[in-house]
Amino acid sequence: MPTRHSRPRSVLFSRSLVTLLLLVALSPILRALPNDPLLKLDATYGLIPRPQGHQYFPSPQDWRDINIYQLFTDRFADGDSANNTSSAMGINRTSWFVNNSGRSFPHNRNFHHGGDWKGLKDNLDYLTGMGVNAVWISGVQMNAQGRDGRYTPYHQYHPTDFFNVDPAQGTYQELKDLIDACHARGIYVILDVVINHTADLNGLWGNNREQDKQYWPNGNDSFGWWDNNRKHPYPFGELTSFHRNGTINNWDAFPETLLGQFRGTDDLATETGTSLTGSPRPSKT
Repeated sequence: MPTRHSRPRSVLFSRSLVTLLLLVALSPILRALPNDPLLKLDATYGLIPRPQGHQYFPSPQDWRDINIYQLFTDRFADGDSANNTSSAMGINRTSWFVNNSGRSFPHNRNFHHGGDWKGLKDNLDYLTGMGVNAVWISGVQMNAQGRDGRYTPYHQYHPTDFFNVDPAQGTYQELKDLIDACHARGIYVILDVVINHTADLNGLWGNNREQDKQYWPNGNDSFGWWDNNRKHPYPFGELTSFHRNGTINNWDAFPETLLGQFRGTDDLATETGTSLTGSPRPSKT
């Protein structure tokens, strides 16, 4: 049985929302352009497009009759304990795993618990037994731990590499196996996706980094990488791809909500050509 789960729920979507969902988050993943020599698509984890001619699973005509089960992949079921402390893709995740955190509940809830794509695939009977016919899972891109070591990106909302999957969740082949297994049962797959920000690898150094907690309307010249040897992979390895305005403090103020960062993240300057040019394009998997 799964380690943790959320309740199944039916969600009423308007047709306009369905269109947006299909364009942004339904079965798309952010992938690299195969002909870009600067991108590093790993043979095991790289988001390499399916072979030409692959027949994709069709989306439903109307989502209002679909019973969607949303979950955090990390909190569902551990199918492969070997990836709990994976050091693949240059990140040592040993301290991310809850058993190695040295913390007890509730402080250990911010650490990885071991759920992965294989664990989800092994428990599809559990979902179909509840009448689930669509599953919405965590984002699949590789995440990174930010400056604050009290937290790990178990939620998959702190991406750093948009073109390779997260080794803590499994391999790209395991992700495809999960999706194919779901489709074979008539289960639609929705992949969560983050396109607004990245993991916290840069920020404002002023006043011993306290200025990073404030919002600066005109930017702040103390902006830089927390560690010059630890930057986001291409195409977001330059500071010009990010806002340098600090953290949002007033969620009712504009343009603070546009230029500021959500606490513990690096805010992509999505309104500029720099980030738009480097942004990966969506595709199905």
